[in-house]
Amino acid sequence: MPSKPFFERLDPRVRIIWMFLLSALTLHFMEPLPLLLVVLSIIPVWLLARRFLMLVSKVTPKAIAFMLFLAVTQSISQLIMTHTVNPNVLAIQMERVYVMVTASVLLFQTTNYSQITAAIRSLKPRNPESKLAPFIESAAFTVGIAFQMIPTILTEIATMAQVRRARGEAITEGKALERAKKSLRLGMPLVNRMIDVIKNINLALTNYAYSNRRRRTQFRIIRFSLMDYAALLVVFAAALAFLFV
Repeated sequence: MPSKPFFERLDPRVRIIWMFLLSALTLHFMEPLPLLLVVLSIIPVWLLARRFLMLVSKVTPKAIAFMLFLAVTQSISQLIMTHTVNPNVLAIQMERVYVMVTASVLLFQTTNYSQITAAIRSLKPRNPESKLAPFIESAAFTVGIAFQMIPTILTEIATMAQVRRARGEAITEGKALERAKKSLRLGMPLVNRMIDVIKNINLALTNYAYSNRRRRTQFRIIRFSLMDYAALLVVFAAALAFLFV
């Protein structure tokens, strides 16, 4: 069985810190050239995750399409407000979008929801009476539920689309506007179904007497290793280099 890529073997907290530092750097720089260096710094990380082909073939084309849409809307907005278009502002915004999109995609491709919730729960203070503990437990629980709802929503959409195909309605055929109208018809049934799912979750939490103030055992306990400390050192050193070099 092949070993996991280096990036996936890192503690999930290291990956989360990397993403937030990268996002903070993109918001800090106000010139296109420093932001370009931040964009280029993403490539080695995708290589360490063994997902560089995915970056090139799938993530980047979609990010570029979104960036072009953003550039057009921003250009129209600038023309209306100032009657001129500032290319530097457009370049900065597109680079920021690219960095945040690609970093987020890599994080969620390599980190499952249980690792993210474990990372959030690891922030709990050791004192069980701390007022911060219920807040952190609520945040971890909310994130976990949100991530688990995504597959449920996708399954419901696929089921509803299959039902409509069985009735003779071709959802994926026709022009783009027609397909959009057909997809919008799934909106209300999907909302009603999600309300039922949320009611069932609420009933289950009531039956099991869930409380964010009770002490809870954890199936997944994460701890930093020497490799994680070394990776954090590299991440912070790179961030400082971007800021001061």
